[in-house]
Formats: sequence, structure tokens, C-alpha cells
Amino acid sequence: MCFANKQDKKSAMRFLLLFFLIFLAACSNDSSAPIAIDEDKPLWDIVKEFVAGVVTNFGLASTDTCLNSCDDERDSFDFIVVGAGAGGGPLAANLARKGYEVLLLEAGAEINDSRGPNLTYQVPALHAKASEDTDLSWRYFVSHYQDHQQAIRDSKFVSSVAGESTRGIFYPRGAGVGGSASVNAMVTVYPHNSDWDYIADVTGDDSWRAEKMRDYFKRLERNTYLNIFNKGPGHGFEGWLTTSLPGIGVALEDLQLSWIAKAAAYSMGETPLDDFNELLNLAIRDLNALEVAQGQIQGAFMVPGAIDKGRRYGVREYVLSTIEAGYPLTLRTESLVTAVVFVEETEGLEQPRALGVRYLAAANLYRADRQAQTVLTMPTEQIVEAKHEVILSAGAFNTPQLLMLSGIGPQAALQTLGIDVVKHLPGVGQNLQDRYEVGVVTELSQDLALIQACSFDANTQDACLEAWQDQTGPYRSNGAVVSAIHRSSVAENDTDLFIFGLPGDFRGYFPGYSQRLFEQRNTFTWTILKAHTRNRAGSVRLASTDPLEPPLIDFAYFEQGAELDLQAMIEGVQWVREVIVQANALGNRWEMVEVWPGAAIQSREDIKQWVRDEAWGHHAAGTAAMGSDDDPMAVLDSRFRVRGIDGLRVVDASVFPRIPGFFIAVPIYMISEKAADVIVEDLEREKQP
Repeated sequence: MCFANKQDKKSAMRFLLLFFLIFLAACSNDSSAPIAIDEDKPLWDIVKEFVAGVVTNFGLASTDTCLNSCDDERDSFDFIVVGAGAGGGPLAANLARKGYEVLLLEAGAEINDSRGPNLTYQVPALHAKASEDTDLSWRYFVSHYQDHQQAIRDSKFVSSVAGESTRGIFYPRGAGVGGSASVNAMVTVYPHNSDWDYIADVTGDDSWRAEKMRDYFKRLERNTYLNIFNKGPGHGFEGWLTTSLPGIGVALEDLQLSWIAKAAAYSMGETPLDDFNELLNLAIRDLNALEVAQGQIQGAFMVPGAIDKGRRYGVREYVLSTIEAGYPLTLRTESLVTAVVFVEETEGLEQPRALGVRYLAAANLYRADRQAQTVLTMPTEQIVEAKHEVILSAGAFNTPQLLMLSGIGPQAALQTLGIDVVKHLPGVGQNLQDRYEVGVVTELSQDLALIQACSFDANTQDACLEAWQDQTGPYRSNGAVVSAIHRSSVAENDTDLFIFGLPGDFRGYFPGYSQRLFEQRNTFTWTILKAHTRNRAGSVRLASTDPLEPPLIDFAYFEQGAELDLQAMIEGVQWVREVIVQANALGNRWEMVEVWPGAAIQSREDIKQWVRDEAWGHHAAGTAAMGSDDDPMAVLDSRFRVRGIDGLRVVDASVFPRIPGFFIAVPIYMISEKAADVIVEDLEREKQP
């Protein structure tokens, strides 16, 4: 075949390609298969993206294979991101979507098997099981108190598990693509505006102001609970994170749960909810509305979740879809990073520069992994280099551990362990914060009909799992029936108590807690969460120089601001007890009786001691905090850069100088979005003459 010119030849090739792609799309039996051709895009790019889409449609995609012809043996990338959780996963995906070659290193394993993603991961109602699933999670044991006598008053304190010596409180963390966002309860709640303004104030960087940060939430959110006629301002509808209100169906499908939701709303001063329409009106209130973020509104709400069509959806899906779409993102799982590597030749450098990282490519090495075995022969340590930067996103425990193992941290502590000091930063591992939570457990006079047929076991094909597979039933929800935002008498600026009710007996985290949740089908728990806690006395310290050994984690509960935080928690317990009274007054055939802490704990002092004894948390933050140039404890500047080190940043829960809002997932997603912009801006600025 002859062509008059190259353009005619190119057009003919595009025509043939279009015909071929239409044929493949028809075969794929998926109307969403891409068939449009961008005239300005190279033919090979079109083929790569389309093949990735068709492979996915046919269910042939392998999540640990690069579909963009990347070389898994490569030892140099534009960026290296350590940790595929809430901070690192979106960051790596966004940098790749901007055209940069990114290596994402994750110590955990990919969770796919021959059936597809792990069902415990996918099913929202099984999130507690996910946090104890050996394929999905790591298990830390942390200290709440240095005073041993106080520590052992906690009913959740353990000194050994399955013959393994340990001491402390179980603290579940996710492992694998998605990190802890793959085992959390999917709660998707926007923080208070003051959380962002505080960062702007302490760093002097106005790009952190609340009105600017809201744009990042809009960019990442794909809201499904506001309809086309009610697209509230401040929301996004085309992002990667699906937000929905799965709790609506749960509350409305069980009359006993509807009764509880009505009682909670009435106790918040709402008009009595006497019919279906009034309860539905409560259900569609927007907890993430602009006005709620101002921190002044109290009331009852349903809880948005990162759930799409009844399935967990979030970081993992965004990372894998980025790879499958052909963007230059390389994912290496079962790759435990042991240290940051620095440029050895320092001539001409004003300060140390990160060159890359060392890592061990093997499964189940880290000892927080319950599948970890004694390593007789260590795998060969590999080094991979970053042309531009290394970004640590390993979380509030492991990021400071990596920094210290790399010689960045408190000089005296590093020298004591024989670690060569690269940069003295005393704030590394300090400022550890969390929220305080307690659960008030009640027993109902009747079992909850909605969960009677549920085994809460992904390996059991019961009626609830069958219903979930048909996108109905209780498994499509995380279990949160109703929530209430409440202001305590000691709140400083914003509302400070988030109280939510869910079926089950939930008293906090201990080995086997997920099994106990539903041993009885007539239990219901009111979980009280104290936001804006005042205690910043916690720390993460190295236990040794062994990178396989988890660090020492001490939350130092109630060492700072104790009386005010305890008072807020006392008021939370008292409010829940008012709800119980109200529920019993409204119920004609049902009754709710408190069993934990129970009738014996009544006085203010008794409640106070009970909170001290039994409080827990699961939103660790602050261990590599941002701060001002004159703050000696600041680890990062406002652009996520490790102070005194070139080419190294941190993007995860560690960066917050003060723990934000009620729940930490959304704030981390937002800083991840911001970091992608900041990193590219800085890189482009460096290129300018």
C-alpha cells in the first residue's frame, strides 16, 4: 500500500487501530472500555492504555505486574515513595499521573488471590476482621503509661500472646497496598478548618489556610450521596475517593436500629423523629458540609464512608488503577526499606542529600507481622536511587524509625546506639499524639434482626455474604448507625466530641477483639471519641539498630492537659447515658441496658478513673512534625522537606504538628494531594535558570 505522505500513512494507521480497538471493546463486553483516540497522543501510548483497560475488563490484570512496560529490575527512578498507605499511595499515583517515573515500595504483600481481592478487605462490615487478618495487617503493642501499676489496670493490657512475650496494648496497623486505609472503618470525615489554619499559623505558610486546603478535598472526592440537584459547595464529584452514606440502609432496614437512631437525634435536641421521612431527612444531612467544618455545629448525622457500591474503595484501587492505566508507576511489594542512602561525595553540597534507599526484598520480615519467621539468612540488601527525591510515607511509627536508622534524629539517642549522625533533629519521634476513645456497651432486650444471619466471616457463605454479593444487606456498611457531634464544656474553639453508635460489643483493641464483637447479637456500643486532645508527650524510639525490630512506642497518656481532656470524656459518657434513658422512654417493646462500664461506675471520679484505665486510640500522628524555622523540634518545613537534608520529604500522619479533626484518613489524603503539587512546583522551580 502506498501513501502520498507521512500524514496519510499516519491517518490510515489510526483508522486501522480504531477499527481494532472497537472490535476489542465489543469483545470485552464492557461499555466503559475506552475507544476514543487522542490525535495528539503517540500510537504506542494509545495501545498501552487500551490494552490495560481491556485486560482489566477481562479480569486478567495482575496487580504485581507493571502494565506500562516498566522494568522491575531498574535501580533508578525520578521519585521513590516508601509506603503505599494513605499518604504514600495517592502521592505516588499522582506523581506518576503527572508523568514522573515513580517507584512505590511497600513492605506488605499484595492481597489478591485466585478469587480477586481478599473478601475480608472488600466487605465493609468486616473491617474489624481486616485489622486482625494476618494477610492485611501488622500488630504493634504500645505503651499507654510508664507506670506499670496504672498500665495493667487496662482490661486490654496483655503480657503475652500465643506464647510470644510482649507487653502493652494491641495497636492494629495495615500492611500492603493501601496501608491502614485497607483495614480501617472507612470513615470519611472532613477535619475542622482550624486544623489547617493552625498549620498555616505555626509555619507562616498561608498555602495551608482552610479555604485553600478545601480544594484538595474537592479534587480527591467522588461524592455519591449528594444528588445532581444538591451538589453542595466544597465537594468533589470526579475524584479517586468514593464517599457514600451506607449507614442509611442499615438504620432503615432494622426497626430496632431506627429506634436507636431516633433516640440519639432526640437527645441532640432534634424534633422527635416519628416517621420514615423524618429519619431519612436525618440520614441525608451532610457531615462534610462547609459549615460543619467551621467547628460550631452540633447534631446527629450519618457517617460518610469510603465505600463504592457496597465495597471498600480507596487508596489501593487508586494505586492499582494508575498502574493498569499505563502511567509510569512501579509497585514493589514485600520490600522492606531499612534506611535512606545519602550521597557519599559531599564536595560542593551545602548539606547532606538523599540518594535513594536500601531495602530487603522478601516477605514477612518485619516482626510486627504475625507471619514473620526467624530470619536465619538475611536477603541481600538492595539499593535503588532517586533522580529527584525520596519521600517517606511509612506512617507515624515507621517513618521516625526509618529516619533514626538513617542517622536523622536526636543526636544523643543515635550515638548511644552507635548510629552515625547525619543530621541532629531532636523532634524526630517526639510529639506522638492520638485521640482518646472509650466504648459504652449496652445490651438490647432483643437480638438485632438485621445481623441474625451474619457470621461476620468472609470464609462462610452465609445469607449476609450472599446479600452483599447482590449489593444488599448489612455487610455493605461499616456498621456505624448514627453519629453525633457534641461540644464539651471544656472545648476551646471547635466541637470536640464525636460519638457514634454501632452494633456489637466494642471495648477497644486487644488480640481477638474482632471475634468478640458479635459473640452476642443483642449488643450495641456507643463509641466516644475526643478530638483536639491536648497531650503531645508521646514518643517513638528505636528499640535497637535492627530494622526488622518494631520501635518502642509510648503514648504517655494524659501527661498533658489531663483534667480538661478527662472532663470532656466524662461528659461524653454522661451524654450517652442520656441517650440510653431517651431510647428506653421512646421504645414500646425494646430496652437498652448499659453493661460497660456498668451501673457500678457512676460518680464523676469513678468515670474519670475508668476513662484513664480503658481509653484507647488508633490515629497516631505527629512524630515528624512541620514547624517554623525557629522551632528546634520541627522536623519538616511547610513543604514537607526534612530540615537540613536535600532530596528527602515526609508525607504521612507524622507531619501534623497537632492531630487534626475527628478522623485522620481524610486529612492524610489531603496532604498527599498537596504534596504532589508542592513537589512538582519545587522541581520546576529548580529547573528554571
